Amino acid sequence: LNYATIDEFNNQFNYKNVAKLNLHFLFAYPVYPLLGISKEELQFTIQINEVAEIIEIPLTVLLDDKIIVNKTIETSYAKSMQVPAFQFNEHIIWGATAIMLSELKDMIKLLI
Repeated sequence: LNYATIDEFNNQFNYKNVAKLNLHFLFAYPVYPLLGISKEELQFTIQINEVAEIIEIPLTVLLDDKIIVNKTIETSYAKSMQVPAFQFNEHIIWGATAIMLSELKDMIKLLI
């Protein structure tokens, strides 16, 4: 991970306590999730070519195994495919994002 990424995050949100999570998922390129805690509500700007929407999930909901489901989805490479996913309200979170959330969830559960 390039530390410029963490510095960029810190500068954007004026926050100095950001940690690189010790997990990454290699899909078409490496992904290095960052985790931070803020006492203030953060305002995010979406890059439309990278993110469709920001979904805020309370930690208590994320840690609840009831939101883990198996869904049949259609992709550009498969007409019908069964995938594990997180379902939060009308949102289905699957793929690399679901894998990273699952690993984060497991890490948090070890700490509480």
